[in-house]
Amino acid sequence: MNHHTFNAPRLALTKLIAEATITSFLALWCCITPALAQRVDARIITDYASVSGNQRTRIGVHFKIEPGWHLYWKNPGDSGMAPKIKWTVPEAVKLSPLPWPAPKRLPVGHLMNFGYENELLLGEEVTLRPGFGGDRATISAEIEWLVCKEDCLPGEAKLSADLEVTRNREESADSAIFERFEKLYPVKGAIESATFTENSSFLELSFKTTDNIKVAKDLFFFPEVPGIVRNAAPQRFTAGKDRSTLRIEKDTNAHSIPRTFKGVLTFDGSGGPEAVTIDAHAARSASAAASLQTVFFAQIALAFIAGIILNVMPCVFPVLSIKVLRLIEISGKDTQLIRHHGIMFSAGVVVSFLVLALILIGLRGLGEGLGWGFQLQSPLFVMSMAMFITALALNLLGVFEVGASVQRAAGKIETGSSSAGSFVDGVLATLLASPCSAPFMGGAVAYALNASSAEGLALFAVLGFGMAFPFLLLSFFPAALRLLPRPGEWMELFKKFMAFPLFATIAWLVWVFGKLSGDNSAFVLLLSLITLSVGFFILGTIGPKQRSAKSRRVCGVIGLGIVLLSIGAAASYSVEANEPANQDSLWREYDEHLVNAAIAEERPVFIDFTAAWCITCQVNKALVLSDAAVIEAFKRRDVLLLRGDWTRRSEKITAALLSYGYKSVPLYVLHNPAKRVPVIFPSVLSISMINDALGELP
Repeated sequence: MNHHTFNAPRLALTKLIAEATITSFLALWCCITPALAQRVDARIITDYASVSGNQRTRIGVHFKIEPGWHLYWKNPGDSGMAPKIKWTVPEAVKLSPLPWPAPKRLPVGHLMNFGYENELLLGEEVTLRPGFGGDRATISAEIEWLVCKEDCLPGEAKLSADLEVTRNREESADSAIFERFEKLYPVKGAIESATFTENSSFLELSFKTTDNIKVAKDLFFFPEVPGIVRNAAPQRFTAGKDRSTLRIEKDTNAHSIPRTFKGVLTFDGSGGPEAVTIDAHAARSASAAASLQTVFFAQIALAFIAGIILNVMPCVFPVLSIKVLRLIEISGKDTQLIRHHGIMFSAGVVVSFLVLALILIGLRGLGEGLGWGFQLQSPLFVMSMAMFITALALNLLGVFEVGASVQRAAGKIETGSSSAGSFVDGVLATLLASPCSAPFMGGAVAYALNASSAEGLALFAVLGFGMAFPFLLLSFFPAALRLLPRPGEWMELFKKFMAFPLFATIAWLVWVFGKLSGDNSAFVLLLSLITLSVGFFILGTIGPKQRSAKSRRVCGVIGLGIVLLSIGAAASYSVEANEPANQDSLWREYDEHLVNAAIAEERPVFIDFTAAWCITCQVNKALVLSDAAVIEAFKRRDVLLLRGDWTRRSEKITAALLSYGYKSVPLYVLHNPAKRVPVIFPSVLSISMINDALGELP
């Protein structure tokens, strides 16, 4: 056995050297790390240290940017993300946004971004409303940004500032920054009578020629809305005696051009760099109008086809089958009656589509970013639909019938067999169709929600007419019903059998409800549906069999009480917050920062915008995106997989959908580093589509 003798002084010296080395390394790392991460220094500044009710005070976030790096304008260009500031102020304090400074062009290879270098100030004007109490106002801001050079780094900060409320004010040390940036704000009203015309390949801005414009050089127009023009393409300027024009190449993927084309025009004038705002209104040429008319009629045709396809979607098929059954029931009656039912059902569908369109268009005008199927993002609506479908299924099974007294109270409406019943069935079919996105439907809905109100209403009406068309056709040519068996006992059995597809619809609605409000709420909804069934059983089966009127009334009160109790219990749990849906291990939650960072690294990105209530989404996920060969192809190509869940209302996902020109799900996007624009897939995926697109990756 060997014994080692250690020299104590030498051991102590070695330990001291090791500790000193580690300490020096850590100290050096602590110094280096902030330098690597701190590309932007953000702080809140004010032009005055106090605020009063009758004097202007400005507050803002001042970004100091490391040389060589840049931040982005509100339209970042071909890539990037504009800084986002969420202000929090006391109730009696009002903030009014100051203009964004004029941006500059930031070329990156064959792309063109818009943004700022060195520094940026994004400010607000502070106003005290009457009734403000207290001697200070605390204003805080949550800030996000993306700073880029060759690569991109996301950043965030939470800052706050206290403004004293006083009449005697002194300028702060940062007031000069506000004065400096005030000179960079684009001048409003300097360009008069601006219009634009649209061609198949370019937009042409036209505006009144001013003295500065006559001698201007290096003109460039920065559009406020992304995705309209080719940012990197040269813009051709022609100065005329009375009017000047600027020809700008359109983006090949532009869906529609806004009625007002807004942006900032920068140029070198006689006194140096200048910037002016432009609000150009459409003045379409004859050729452009004809081109747009062609596009509109093409969308009309696609909407009609999409409406027809909706009939075979699992959301709608159960209701349509019941309607066909009812046509068979009355097939031996007057032909006019059959046609009348077809017309009323079609009217219910079309009117419902128009109502949905009016809601969407109205909320669009108020600034709400809603899309197709938006009502299925409401737990209360999903709960109501589950209970209504349960009642309908119980009615088909004969658990209860609509009594004569109810018919008289409702104007002698016999649900399902009267005109009003057919109209209501059309409404129900539309509500169930809303989560379905058939082929050709996504583009039509997106066009409708971005077009004028009249065009949007027309497209939604055609979409509804397309959905109602097969049933309407059958009602006007009832001879086709003769191909089906004659009315008889089988119809009663078939009627009861049709309750089971409705039960499948209920199961799907409960699952959606669980995604929205949590598993506990879904369990309560299930119990409520069972209780609801018991209530209807007492009302419709036990009560009518009682001999005495008193017993029937008691059963009616008990049954109705149980029905109302079940509805109240489910409604009370419909507002419970839901935990984020679990992502598959390969998929990450959608985040714009991750997309921008991957694009900067030239890594491909595949984004699945989905929702639990979107049946097309779930089918694509099960049959294509979960396929082992597809998953292996994603791994082999090192594709970043992101999933944007729109089950619940999400401003982040809504904004992302809008950035690609869509307002509905499903939406599948592949960012290919070798291509300037992302690849948008059809709403119905196939494995070959994915493999073909991945095969084009570098």
